[in-house]
Amino acid sequence: AHESVTIAEDTITHLTQHLGILFQLYDDMIEITGEKKRTQNGRCSDLMRLKITPILLATLPHLSPAFRQHLLDKWRSFTPLTEQEEHTLLTMIHTKHILRQIRTMMTKEAEQVYAIADERLSSGPTIVTSNRPAGRVMPALLK
Repeated sequence: AHESVTIAEDTITHLTQHLGILFQLYDDMIEITGEKKRTQNGRCSDLMRLKITPILLATLPHLSPAFRQHLLDKWRSFTPLTEQEEHTLLTMIHTKHILRQIRTMMTKEAEQVYAIADERLSSGPTIVTSNRPAGRVMPALLK
């Protein structure tokens, strides 16, 4: 016999918020690393358009004030970056280990997802997840 699992709306809200942040961080990161399809000429579309992402925000303090102002002016005028400007940002992202910071943020979000699920659903049925350390279990979200 199957037991029904009741999940409070606030639990679902918190869970989906953390999952959404985790997904967006991952999506931003794979564009920079080249794992995500880029534009036809191989450029990072988010970076090229100066889309405000955690990666861009973490990179800005490492740029000169003049270059930051230049980027702000381009952002305000909806002017895409040149290849050289994009290269400058990508170089800074890699040399300042910005992606390591993003991976740390992703880990914290994933931990929040597991904590919410483990705390709220610990009395329900459990499943073993293949992407977690051996021996760890997480309650099933759905039957």
